[in-house]
Amino acid sequence: MLGRIGPYEIIGLPGQGGMGAVFKGFDRSLNRFVAIKMLLPHLAASGAARKRFAREGQTVAAVVDDHVMAIHCVDEWQGVPYLVMIYSRGVSLQKRLSDNGPLEVREILRIGMQAAKGFATAHAQGIVHRDIKPANIFLDQNVERVQLMDFGLARAVDDASLTRSGTLAGTPQYMSPNKLAPKPSIIAATCSASVV
Repeated sequence: MLGRIGPYEIIGLPGQGGMGAVFKGFDRSLNRFVAIKMLLPHLAASGAARKRFAREGQTVAAVVDDHVMAIHCVDEWQGVPYLVMIYSRGVSLQKRLSDNGPLEVREILRIGMQAAKGFATAHAQGIVHRDIKPANIFLDQNVERVQLMDFGLARAVDDASLTRSGTLAGTPQYMSPNKLAPKPSIIAATCSASVV
């Protein structure tokens, strides 16, 4: 045991991203392993980061689907918020591709179909992920199941309150071209300025 986060005994640190660290923990009351995603301490001081993190928990908790990683608890420990999920053995699609190279067509179709089902369920509930990439697609090792994770940039279709106007949300390499392209008004202003 490495320590504790709330009631959970910490066993390891499987991963870390730009916004949070993921710990492997043990829930003694339910006798099961859990994955705990905790906001990085230096971000916990930011009100916007805390809101975004809390929103991720609320967003994912609202989506019930085999292909979306479920959130079971949202809490705070020593002033730092965290999310609790069931711990599953597996890797991200990004890691699988990095370790093993390209996948076979049958595997690509299976992963694509299951990921699409998860996104369709989220979209049906009015939630847009906004950061779709191989690192956010989890491949469960125990069963042939794909789960979407890291809804940290997600938003409800009708809610733009936590995204500032003109701010790009997502990973540039995986954004659709229309999100990266300049707005027509900017192009027109640039063209007219260059003519003058």
